[in-house]
Amino acid sequence: MKNNDIKSEFQIGKNYIKEFNIDIIDKNFPDKRDYSFQLEVGISEINTDEKYKYANVYVKYNISLNHNNKDYLKIYLKSIGEFRANKKMDDDKFINFCKYNGTPMISQNVRAYLKAVTALSDLKPINLPMVNFYDFFEEKNKDN
Repeated sequence: MKNNDIKSEFQIGKNYIKEFNIDIIDKNFPDKRDYSFQLEVGISEINTDEKYKYANVYVKYNISLNHNNKDYLKIYLKSIGEFRANKKMDDDKFINFCKYNGTPMISQNVRAYLKAVTALSDLKPINLPMVNFYDFFEEKNKDN
């Protein structure tokens, strides 16, 4: 089998953490460590050249450790993935690829990054739960 036989028409280019901030308010974390997070996802406008169409997808996480109305930790993280597809692909199909395939790709890198950074910061590593992005986007569609 040749490489081109298995290559997807949807590809990720760069994927990077654009912004990151960790605020340790109190290092005396409680034994019960329930992290809460807010998630925001966005997709840029589609750009094209002679061969490809492009879009950037971002995910933003606001994570906090709060117990008995006391803040212990706050983390803000924004990650961006740059995606491309053949110029002939329908725009709606490309956006759906970005939403349902691209966002989980970025999310997995965020989870690994956050776990490594918190472990290297002498904290108990934070392991974000996996997100069902299909349900996430379906909820957003209902809200709109």
